Amino acid sequence: MKNSWRVAGLVAGALAIIGAGAAVAHGRGGPGFMKAAMEKRLAEAEDFVAATPEQRKIIEGSRDEIEAKVKARFEARRAEFEKNKGAPPADPHDLVRMLASDKIDEQALYAEIDRRADEMKAMAREIVPEVIKAHDALTPEQRQKLAARVEKQRSERHGPGGHHGWHGGPAGHGPQGGFGGPDEQ
Repeated sequence: MKNSWRVAGLVAGALAIIGAGAAVAHGRGGPGFMKAAMEKRLAEAEDFVAATPEQRKIIEGSRDEIEAKVKARFEARRAEFEKNKGAPPADPHDLVRMLASDKIDEQALYAEIDRRADEMKAMAREIVPEVIKAHDALTPEQRQKLAARVEKQRSERHGPGGHHGWHGGPAGHGPQGGFGGPDEQ
């Protein structure tokens, strides 16, 4: 079970890197905002586990590779979009068109979901080797320390076990703010 939490922590870290890479590729938050925020969080994690300069070089190299791969995929999709700008979507399985139709073609919907899942799997195949490099750069003690921190932060944000629960109160969810609180069931 402990090993599962370690893997989950490392995967969560990888996903954060992927998300940051995607945000960098999309240019969210102004020039360099997400990249700077991710670099700060990564540096804090490296400091927390007392990573050596050699370990930092490996981890940051993996981060840079992941960012480059995500950005390249985004740029390829952007180029395809620009090429077809103004034309109706060429994909007969376009989700928006499916949802707007009177009847959804179930097989086409499954095919589109499978296509998108395949894209995610292909990206994962490019990213996982970099996550493994970063993982292997740390000692078992450093990985345990980092996983414990991730679990603690998750527990603080989401409660025991890290699961999302009902978010009540005036912040937009629950009885005062809507979205499925006890008063709406």
